[in-house]
Amino acid sequence: MRHEQAAAAPADRFVGERERREITGVPRQTWWRMERAGQAPGRLQVTPGRVGWRLSELLRWMDERPRVASRNPKCDAAAEPRSLLRGA
Repeated sequence: MRHEQAAAAPADRFVGERERREITGVPRQTWWRMERAGQAPGRLQVTPGRVGWRLSELLRWMDERPRVASRNPKCDAAAEPRSLLRGA
């Protein structure tokens, strides 16, 4: 039963700096300052010469970020970014 539960849960993985920036859109220096201030997930030592972040922590952090109102009336209300990309 435990194996079935583990298989159902999405696998977490480490992401490096480049992928962290692609996911969050936050530049390296800004992220570093946010980490130091406790405003962003901290890096973890993956190997002696490499650090990374848990993908699940980055995604959770992004979901917890406050939403801001758009200045574009076409994007107001609850418009999803994905629907805007599809042209819906």
